This record gives sequence, structure tokens and C-alpha cells, in this order.
Amino acid sequence: LADEDPDFEGEEGKHQLQQPGQKPRRERDNRGKRCSYELCSRPTASCQFFTIDKRRRTGGFDWTKLHGKVLCNACYKRFKTRGTLDNTRNPKLLPSERRCTYEGCTNPFQSNHFYQILPGKSHAGGRDWTPLMGSVLCSACYYRFREKGTLEKQSMFRLQAHQKKCGFQGCSNPDSSTHYYEITQVLVDEGAGGQDWSPLKDSVLCRACYRRFLNKGTLDKEINAPLPPSDRRCTYAGCTRPDVSSKFYQIVETTRAGNKDW
Repeated sequence: LADEDPDFEGEEGKHQLQQPGQKPRRERDNRGKRCSYELCSRPTASCQFFTIDKRRRTGGFDWTKLHGKVLCNACYKRFKTRGTLDNTRNPKLLPSERRCTYEGCTNPFQSNHFYQILPGKSHAGGRDWTPLMGSVLCSACYYRFREKGTLEKQSMFRLQAHQKKCGFQGCSNPDSSTHYYEITQVLVDEGAGGQDWSPLKDSVLCRACYRRFLNKGTLDKEINAPLPPSDRRCTYAGCTRPDVSSKFYQIVETTRAGNKDW
């Protein structure tokens, strides 16, 4: 599949009229930035560039070999989705080859797309595709293996009524939630949000606690005391507008947002 950059704006998009009441959009300064991937077709033309840190776990892939590298938006999304920077297109399948080779597939001929598993090009989902090399999968079977690491259909089950309770002892509303999430091994392996879910394996979280851990890496609900007006100023020496912001954040010892070392 061809990689598209949905965030890339052409000349027409850059000159759209600003809507009344809309805040002016701050343009990213990408001058001097260049994609480190030597085979990138547009190394300097990107809406955004990403500096890769060895602790990154996005997509469940191993990013350590790219530590310190700079990737354009297209190459970053390709590695996040496929686990590889290689953009070589697979050869098109002949009509006679468009059949899912998984014996347990219930609709082997019906699919909007068929995926041929080729050596060195199949890394999606951080899975080991080696046993499937040379096979052809329909969309349903391909995505099942990518998400769960197996081709076998696993019956989904709903939480029973007595299980619908948040397991976090500090939760203020453990029984009142629109949705509850069971922390399974699949979620631990994927590392959703770049967080380490292993301490929460087999527990159940309400929607609020789940989202808090997903975004902050902690279940603790921290409410910082409001800053007095005299302290509402950005202390970063390179900030161009230190006194102009709708909100100011005080970094404390327990700050963990984005799973970063603050």
C-alpha cells in the first residue's frame, strides 16, 4: 500500500482563510531539518519531523536502532505501522493467487485486499511472521494476526456484572462508568500509549482510570494547586512569549506525561 501523508499540506491548504474567532495556527519551523533515512524520497519536505529516542515503543516495535535519528512524517508513520522504513511495494497478486491460504478462514475468496507475507518485509504489529512466510492472507486474517499474534478466532466475551468494577483503590467512582477495560496480555505486549501495563495485568479499570494511565502512565489523580499570578510565567529561557498562555504547567517530582523523564 502506498504511504500517504495526511498531515502534509499543499500550497492550497497553506492559504486557507482563517475562520472568525479561530486562533491563528502556529507554523512549525522545520528549516534545516532532514530525514535521516537515506532512501527517503522527500527528506526535507515534511509537515513534521520526529527525533527518535531509544525508549520509544510506539506501535510495539523496537526503535533502538533508530535512536538519535530524525524521521520525516511519512517515514515515521511507515515504521510505526510496519516496523520497517522500506517502502518497496510488493508485486501485485494474480487473480488466481487472491485467496486466503489460512485453512481456518471462513471466506478465503472474499476480501477487499489480500496480503502476501514476504521475507524481510513483514513486521506489522511487532509480530513474528516467519511461520507465515509465502502465504497469502485476507484482510480479516491479516489484521487478526497483526493485532493478536494468532490466526485462530478467539471468542470475545463481555465482562460479567460483578466484574464491572474499577480495581484501582483510589478510584472515586469504581461502579459508575460507561465502559470498563480488562488489562490483558495483548494490551501489555502492545504497550498502548507507550506505557508499561504489566503491573496492571488481569485487573479491570473504569474509563477514567484507563485513560489516565494511558496518557500519564499513572493511576494517581494529581490535582496541582493553582499557581498564584506572580508564578504564571514560563521559566524556559528560550520561550518567546513567557507570559502569554491559556495555561501554565508546574513540573513536579511525579510528572510522567508521555512516559518521559521529566
